[in-house]
Amino acid sequence: MRGDRAVWFGRVVGPGYFWYRYDGNHPIFRYEYWSCGLQPWVFWRGTLVGSGAMIRHVLTVVTVVTALVSCTSSSSSAQVTPLEGVGFAAFAAAPTDIRDGEAETGVISILAANHSDSPLRITKVVPQAEAGLEVKYIGYASCLRGCVGSGGLDEPSNAELVRTGRDGLYPVPLKTRKALDKEGRSGSSLIFTLRAVGEGVEALRQGCLYLKGAVVTLAGGRRVWMTFDDGAAIGAVKLPHGRPCDSHAVSTPTPPGT
Repeated sequence: MRGDRAVWFGRVVGPGYFWYRYDGNHPIFRYEYWSCGLQPWVFWRGTLVGSGAMIRHVLTVVTVVTALVSCTSSSSSAQVTPLEGVGFAAFAAAPTDIRDGEAETGVISILAANHSDSPLRITKVVPQAEAGLEVKYIGYASCLRGCVGSGGLDEPSNAELVRTGRDGLYPVPLKTRKALDKEGRSGSSLIFTLRAVGEGVEALRQGCLYLKGAVVTLAGGRRVWMTFDDGAAIGAVKLPHGRPCDSHAVSTPTPPGT
């Protein structure tokens, strides 16, 4: 942000990023919007020192709360559509077993691909899976410190790879494929945990349970349906000695419910 990003610290708050730093003993704040059509760096910055600053702080809080409510409402109702050139570059199936009638948890990391002309940032990930499969997005990894690939989360080596390899939760940077090729890097991989629950446990005994794709929200508010290979599933769980999973066994070229 404006050349001094390195000295600022921040975290995701609603539809943007809340940044802060200390100037001597005085905290300085600013808020960067990602959605509702507002441009970054349009927000107030100042200190919490003095009565005048405190008044500005109160007004800022009121404005932020109002913006969060309006932005969240508008972005949640936005139409979900595919975005050409943006999706997942691979399919991963995690072998998980059933013990005492309950399925173990699998974990997969899947490379996200951006073949568009512009870098993107993901601010929210909502996985979409078959009935009986519970899926959670738990972060992203550049894989510079290793990526879990696919396996059981109960295995210590996999759990350690998730812990040490994860770069964060949001925002997820999606550089263009051209930029990554120049840097010699692969990009960001999204990490999901998968577990068969309820009726899914019996379905797992018969075959694979699939993660169809993910609805992601981009900086700016657009909601995008991301899959592998134009509608193929992006992940699955299977029994360790079960037959291989086929990503094209479940094809969802358009978002579920549309």
